[in-house]
Amino acid sequence: MNKFKEAIRLMKSYGIRVTRHSCLYETEPVHVTDQPKFLKAAVRGVTKHGPRELLAVLKKIEKEMGRQENAPLVDLLGSDVLDVHIVSYWHSLAMHQGGIFQAWEKLGGESLLGRHGIQRVLPIGDQLWDFSKKTYVMGILNLTPDSFSDGGKFQSIDSAVSRVRSMISEGVDIIDIGAQSTRPMASRISCQEEID
Repeated sequence: MNKFKEAIRLMKSYGIRVTRHSCLYETEPVHVTDQPKFLKAAVRGVTKHGPRELLAVLKKIEKEMGRQENAPLVDLLGSDVLDVHIVSYWHSLAMHQGGIFQAWEKLGGESLLGRHGIQRVLPIGDQLWDFSKKTYVMGILNLTPDSFSDGGKFQSIDSAVSRVRSMISEGVDIIDIGAQSTRPMASRISCQEEID
């Protein structure tokens, strides 16, 4: 996940403003198979770079991130980029409504999940969770005094920690901490107050 974040950061530093990215997908490695799974996503961005310049920038980012010189740049269709025509084609998709995301749907989109080793993953902390392998259980800890489900039972740190420990012993995988009341007319709190 760190490499994905670094790639997005580098794209921004080289004049590519990322406006959206798809879900993240893990696939089996291509070409050299004795390596970790690949993490893939489609990215939509805005740039002043033309197709050739964009390809050069993306190759420079790949090199900075440790990609081997002889490893092929693979586009969404899975073919090696031997010339700029394929990159020009994908670059031109940005001009059309839907762009590369609509192209993903035309290729099969979500129906590809589970086939050919493609799995959607969700970044949580430093890990990538694959929800196709296990059903995860979420426990909810409401910290608001006006909670409809527990009526503010967990206002103190001791009671909140005790409840978290109890949920973990009961087998929850994820704990959702409800710190902002959602009742009608509830006062909004700041992000910092919610974290505190």
